[in-house]
Amino acid sequence: MNFIKSHSKIWIHIVSVLVISLAMFVIYLTQREYYEHTDSIIRDYMFELRGEIEPSGNVVIVDIDEKSLLKYGQWPWSRDLVAKLIDNIMLSGAYVTGLDMVFAEEDKRSPHTIAKTLGIDPLKLPNYDALLADIFSYYNSLVVGGIFLTNSREVQSFDDATGAESSIYIERGGYNHLINFQSTIPNIQTIQDSLYSNGFLNTVPDKDGTVRSVPIVMKSKTTGIYPSLALEIYKVYLGKNGKDVTVTIEGTEDGVEGIYIDNSLYIPTDRFGRILVNYRGKKKTFEYISALDVIEMNEGAKKLNERFVFLGTSALGLFDMRPTPFDSTMPGVEIHATVLDNLLMDDFITASPDAETIVLALILFVIIISVTLFASIHEYLSIPLFIMMLYALYFFNYELLFHYHFVINIIIPLLSLIISFIVTISINFILTSSQKKVAMHAFAKKVSPAVMDDLIQHDTEGLLIPIEREVSVFFSDIRSFTSISEKIGSPKKLIKLLNTYMTPMVDIIIDEKGTVDKFIGDAIMAYWNAPIEMPNHADNAVRSAIKQIETLQKINIDIKKEFGIEIEIGIGINTGVATIGDMGSEGRSDYTIIGDHVNLASRLEGLTKQYKAKILITADTKDRLKGKYTIRSIDLVKVKGKKKAVSIFEIIVDKNITDDEIQTYEKALALYRDEKIKESLKIFQKLYENSNYLLYDIYIKRCKYYIDNPDISFDVALTMTTK
Repeated sequence: MNFIKSHSKIWIHIVSVLVISLAMFVIYLTQREYYEHTDSIIRDYMFELRGEIEPSGNVVIVDIDEKSLLKYGQWPWSRDLVAKLIDNIMLSGAYVTGLDMVFAEEDKRSPHTIAKTLGIDPLKLPNYDALLADIFSYYNSLVVGGIFLTNSREVQSFDDATGAESSIYIERGGYNHLINFQSTIPNIQTIQDSLYSNGFLNTVPDKDGTVRSVPIVMKSKTTGIYPSLALEIYKVYLGKNGKDVTVTIEGTEDGVEGIYIDNSLYIPTDRFGRILVNYRGKKKTFEYISALDVIEMNEGAKKLNERFVFLGTSALGLFDMRPTPFDSTMPGVEIHATVLDNLLMDDFITASPDAETIVLALILFVIIISVTLFASIHEYLSIPLFIMMLYALYFFNYELLFHYHFVINIIIPLLSLIISFIVTISINFILTSSQKKVAMHAFAKKVSPAVMDDLIQHDTEGLLIPIEREVSVFFSDIRSFTSISEKIGSPKKLIKLLNTYMTPMVDIIIDEKGTVDKFIGDAIMAYWNAPIEMPNHADNAVRSAIKQIETLQKINIDIKKEFGIEIEIGIGINTGVATIGDMGSEGRSDYTIIGDHVNLASRLEGLTKQYKAKILITADTKDRLKGKYTIRSIDLVKVKGKKKAVSIFEIIVDKNITDDEIQTYEKALALYRDEKIKESLKIFQKLYENSNYLLYDIYIKRCKYYIDNPDISFDVALTMTTK
């Protein structure tokens, strides 16, 4: 329990990791319908960031464009013109031609059809449908027809002539997840019978209408499995005319995992048999050849040689436009061209079943790293770190998607990062608020508001750990307090007197950014440079002492009126290294300082009585002062418990002491320390006659002592036998 209590912050964040992870796992596994669309939009944006890439160059589109329509009239064209177009495509050397169109009705422009309408013998007139069928028969499997698959019961039912028999299909689990359909929109019988094989033209957009995934195969319960136009063209490309090609659909009870085309290609799909299209860019990324140029066998027709050709349209008026991640109006024929290009280049974007495990691992990793980092860094760095982690998550997904062609869900890991950031920052805020209360409780009456502002920015647990640091230590004490207590008599009045004195003294210490350590009866102990560091702590301590002496002169007026006495104090200041921290018993402790330099400051305060000085400081304090003060050397003293003498100095606050007097005193003191006793005695006597200070009388007595006792060894330092 003590371990948990002492590491409560860590345990709180561990619990938050577990709770966030559990919540994200549940959302990811059970709420797909709510986040998959957003995930798709993010992936669209990444496609835009990636930009366009070059297609293989093996696929070209013969385009029934505006220029062609302007020359040969509106669509649909007469079938004899279409026959000429297809014939010219094949004569230009195309590998295979795929038709992104369905000839679902007889050609109304055909003389044969017109004759039937007029009641004339149609056999005597040209039949354009038969002419087109002859072209298909002539080029056999080199032309792949198009059909539409639908669930509408109002259209024609299936007929085996649509070409479902062109391959051997083997299903190994997962087939129940293939997209099903009930009927077809085929070509008219004459044309359908002449086509060697067909591929469906359906693209099956997402709920928002964007075509991101395209089914490779679809299934009918009555007539089996049908290939897409791109897949059928690829099978022909294998050199077997699309016949005897084995298509193996691998899957589990969870859905399709992938499709094998003989031993030449593995197509990774989603559970429904769709591939995520690896788009090359916006519309017209593939090379478009105008149908007009092919019909007239212009220069553009030469570009069809040894290339796969899709015949379709980009004309807006024909309404074969589809929104994609790159473009809101991409011709449907270019989507089929892109799928074939994916097959030829084998650069599929894979939606593997392993993606679920990877995402779960990524979610856990993101949460653990996020909580760990956000819990341990300074709050000012949280937002920059959050932005960096967002970018890292984006970069990871980008690399996975476009360099390794592996697609995973990104929205839930992203949501995990955002929630981890919010939760961890909230926990830190709550804990920091609690730490502020602890710090304020511990220091509110000891330190200045400026020091408090700094304290509450730090972890108080670390703050209270004992450390060693140089500090300036301050002790003050009221002279003859026992006599004052006897004179006051009443404890209540005595407490009031102390409060009257202590309050302004403490305020001065706090104003100078000091820390009040404790009150020892009528004494005050304080220190500077802890709990926070400050550059000129010795100056702060000395300024505080000077202000206290000056303030005491003012408040003594009121004290004398109310209590009939005047207060005098002595102040000792020493600077040195002390141990700082929370000290005491487990149940009761205090933030304080201990060490020899603390004891020396206390001894120094006691020496003020002996020298009748207001403020005494050590040489260590004097050496660190940056400000200008009136200072004079007082003595070399061996305090009780110390063998080494300490140089002590007086901060002059008595304005009656002139600079000339100080210079004269310093001269006398120098002579004394050089053992020129008689010379120094004369100067000290003269000083005492003029000023009557106890300090001068002390040195007069010392000089006379050594003069009267010439056999005693001279010792410049005074050895103290009491505290």
